[in-house]
Amino acid sequence: MTTPSVLDQRVWEDLRALGGSEADALILELISMYLEDAPIQLEAIREAVRQSDRRAIAFHAHALRSPSASLGGLGLAEACAALEAGVDAIDSLSLESPQVQKLLAESEQVVEELRSMIRDL
Repeated sequence: MTTPSVLDQRVWEDLRALGGSEADALILELISMYLEDAPIQLEAIREAVRQSDRRAIAFHAHALRSPSASLGGLGLAEACAALEAGVDAIDSLSLESPQVQKLLAESEQVVEELRSMIRDL
């Protein structure tokens, strides 16, 4: 049984069409940039949660949202938007907070799938 993709394949079809004959190079570059930045943003979110810095959480969730959506990680982008918008409403902010856990779980899946795509290029 095939595991469903966490990446929206329509986004990738659009990127391939946009890249034309250079699609693989474009895709490799986009994924590489994402895989460099996403861990930085995720660690910043974790640290902000540990420090209970709600403003920094919202900032870094926002910074991760758009690039995630651009690469088809729509579930992760939604988790980022939900955390960004709802961080002030979380009573007991911790790494175990459901909103934080959803974002971290989604990010692991997106990163894993992007790494797999690089291996397949």
